[in-house]
Amino acid sequence: SRSGRPNRSGQRRRRRIRSKRGRVMTDSEMNLQRAAQAYRAFLLALGVDKDPNVDVEESGLRVAQLMAKWIATRDAKPPKLSLMPAPNRDVVTLDKLPFYSFCGHHFVPFFGTVSITYVPRAHIAGLGGFVRIIDYFSRRPQFQENLTAQIADAIDEALAPESVRVVVTARQMCLELQGHGHGIEITTQALRERRGRCE
Repeated sequence: SRSGRPNRSGQRRRRRIRSKRGRVMTDSEMNLQRAAQAYRAFLLALGVDKDPNVDVEESGLRVAQLMAKWIATRDAKPPKLSLMPAPNRDVVTLDKLPFYSFCGHHFVPFFGTVSITYVPRAHIAGLGGFVRIIDYFSRRPQFQENLTAQIADAIDEALAPESVRVVVTARQMCLELQGHGHGIEITTQALRERRGRCE
């Protein structure tokens, strides 16, 4: 049977697409090409190809490569915290850790800082793990509210602290590009606790 059509067993054969150099392309390469073609069509539909600053062919591929790299961790396992015995139950704060993400509605950036405060029980965690958790949940189409909750849930599950508070402060380019103010910061918070409150 021809490539892409069912064979005698009824199973559909996978099409084998070759690159310009004659090499069979991998699934990820084919997906990247499809994304690039779709973005080129998007630019053409908007008439952006008439702008002398835009190379539609190059821009389509560059945007596809950028987004593929940006969301590469989306299907990976969440990073783990490196735990160690807590010397006491004093409050630990990581203040204003930077992050960058993309709005799940408009696919333009939102960015800002994440502050984490927790009261340990049995363990504390290495500081680098918190940075990796923030990066992991940021590198995908996101909403600030979900990002805040996901970071808090991941820390709460891994560390099992007395309490953890996550505060995300960000500028949303989808608002600013539409003319709804400039430099406006939106703050979201998530609190997870086992008993008492994180003061």
